[in-house]
Amino acid sequence: MPLYVSAVTEGICFTIIMIFVPLYVRRTFEGTNLVVIASVLAVPALTRFIASNFWGALADFTKTLKPFVLIGLTGHAACLVGLSASDSAASVVLIASAASLVYAATTPISLSYVTLLRETEKGRAVGDLMLFQSLGWFVGGIACAYLFDPELGIPVRSVLLGSAAIALVVLGFVSVGLAPLHIRKNAADEASASSGGIEKSADRRGGVSQNHGGWLTRLVADLKVLYRTKSLAATLLVVGVATGGVWVYFGNFSVYMTEHIGGSTGAVGWVMALSALFGMLAFGPSGRLVDKFGSVRILLIAILAYVVTYTLVSFTVNPLFVSVLLCVPVYPPFNVSSAALVSELSGESRRAGGLGILNGAQAVSLALGSLLGGAIGDAFGLKALPRWAFGVELVTFVAAVVAVALFRTPPLNAGREPAVGSR
Repeated sequence: MPLYVSAVTEGICFTIIMIFVPLYVRRTFEGTNLVVIASVLAVPALTRFIASNFWGALADFTKTLKPFVLIGLTGHAACLVGLSASDSAASVVLIASAASLVYAATTPISLSYVTLLRETEKGRAVGDLMLFQSLGWFVGGIACAYLFDPELGIPVRSVLLGSAAIALVVLGFVSVGLAPLHIRKNAADEASASSGGIEKSADRRGGVSQNHGGWLTRLVADLKVLYRTKSLAATLLVVGVATGGVWVYFGNFSVYMTEHIGGSTGAVGWVMALSALFGMLAFGPSGRLVDKFGSVRILLIAILAYVVTYTLVSFTVNPLFVSVLLCVPVYPPFNVSSAALVSELSGESRRAGGLGILNGAQAVSLALGSLLGGAIGDAFGLKALPRWAFGVELVTFVAAVVAVALFRTPPLNAGREPAVGSR
């Protein structure tokens, strides 16, 4: 339960930082173009890429997870406090970037925690955790729809400080209630190694024995093993490009909704809230589908669903129709399948590192996608964003199908069979 409470808090903080702070910057600092707005998301995402790799590998090295969950929550609270003191778009970017180096620990460590506890049902474990994250998005969306509305006259500083106070209370609760979990290496890793996961020879290719060298050297060696695993690298590439396509549009969504199709701030909040609500309902079934049919199949279906969604968004400027389309729960099967697949391919002893790399790849994709979307919006107008998102998703889907069909990378049945030697 403490980990789920942490996930709700993370979801609330994510909604504020990623969706409403860019809108606040756009409205508060006059003359701010879309590329600068996108930088509010992009620059912190790039720093999160580096930090996610580090925190995941460090958790694997220390064989413990709880301290890193607490570190991540501290980063979220610090980010909100820092943003409350910002006085320019540049300071917003700087503060969010510095804080992201810390809160980057939250997602990969939490996912590692739940999948290690439920080794034979990774899909459902991931789905349950993400359900609570989605609950946080729901709460954050509803609250911010009104709290960030300039007509109410509520100072943004008060909203940010109040949210930070909630995060600190949760930090105390989690520090007391969350049981420690230590990582161990067992037969599950060998099973993963022989079925498309980490190759047994990877340690030799990494060039460093697990028993020699300093802690940083061994950290880097573990990351090399992960990055050199073909199935894992292919998965990260597919997930990364697909995520980038989403953020071409979604990274500029609040501006697109309010300026291009005439939606209100309240509409943005309700879209976020309802999308999160339907996502909550979809995470459980998504986890069960992943466990039954395999991560790869569900991942391909989710990318195809993104293709369809952005095709339809491209042909309408009706705020209600756009809102309905964006409430279709595509992200639950996409996120659950990608996290479950990486969990399977990276094995138990390197799982936090693998999920850290996944989180980092998604962070880079968020950065590049948001910046690309901002540049497209400035050059061709906001109406071009869903068309570009459609193009990226279509190319990703075709490439992923070719990789799976011709090269078996990743293998189609990866993650479908229960791991042996599980907890």
